[in-house]
Amino acid sequence: MPTQLARLLAAGPEAVEAAAAYDAIVLGGARLDDELARRAADAGVHAVSSYGMSETASGCVYDGFPLEGVSVRLGEGDRIELSGATLTHGYRLRPDLTAKAFTADGWLSTNDVGSFHDDGSLVVLGRIDDMLNTGGVKVPAAGVEAALTAHSQVRAACVVALPDVEWGERIAAVIVPEPAVPESADPASGDEAPGDRPPPQARGDLDEELRALVRERLGRAAVPKLLRYVPELPLIGPGKVDRAAVRAVFED
Repeated sequence: MPTQLARLLAAGPEAVEAAAAYDAIVLGGARLDDELARRAADAGVHAVSSYGMSETASGCVYDGFPLEGVSVRLGEGDRIELSGATLTHGYRLRPDLTAKAFTADGWLSTNDVGSFHDDGSLVVLGRIDDMLNTGGVKVPAAGVEAALTAHSQVRAACVVALPDVEWGERIAAVIVPEPAVPESADPASGDEAPGDRPPPQARGDLDEELRALVRERLGRAAVPKLLRYVPELPLIGPGKVDRAAVRAVFED
């Protein structure tokens, strides 16, 4: 998961050196942000983003380009569609699901939205059910998260939509800040206190910087209306963010 790569890069020179010794580290399960990819490359770590699912026998697109024999196209609403030899023939004993997900000419219609770079590489913007609609403008949650985590003081972020009478949905973000180093600690010694973070009321400047970063990258509609800071993101399984638990953060 990209979150694990971010933690590895922050774990210290020995961890980074060990990671750099591998030919490549393949990432999946979430979009690899450009800033995180740059940080990995600068550290000598070869990070490869992958895209796939059980229906495609795991990864079938690497660094935006499909494997030989695999084809990618965008369908209605920029939904990602896949075909090729790695594709399953359908869902066992579920002809209804097979008919819903597979086209007559053998393409799988995924639940993900994407776009293409000028060089033809695929960009996975996120799941269809993770697309936010605020004031009639569709905003990819993954894009907002990528903008937030590009900030040096943000370790991880999760963006969700909350009901809003005026806008239909309003964008809210949960942020995991990078640990602060106490003034009494010696940074060279690695003597940090991971739990020693500034109180929320001291984060006004960071709030504004994060909103400005999102506005610059994605436009005003994508700017989170609410920001909350937590020590860690709630997870389901190996690195999957529990978005229902994230929404619950804003219920108090």
